[in-house]
Amino acid sequence: MYVGDSEVDVATARNAGLPLIAVSWGFRGRAELESAGADYVGEMDLVEKIQKENWFDFDVVVATPDMMGVV
Repeated sequence: MYVGDSEVDVATARNAGLPLIAVSWGFRGRAELESAGADYVGEMDLVEKIQKENWFDFDVVVATPDMMGVV
């Protein structure tokens, strides 16, 4: 799983064979990220989705300081 906020991140995830979670509070907005091919686009609603759907099958999480307590 790759998390990003731009079309470059979408391409990077695809090249690595990973699904992309796009956050729309960053470099690009929801419409641009959806049209670029992101698998999921959201904001804080993604936190709930991650928690409720048990998206915890990963080795490493990198988060900004403000999100570390959330994810």
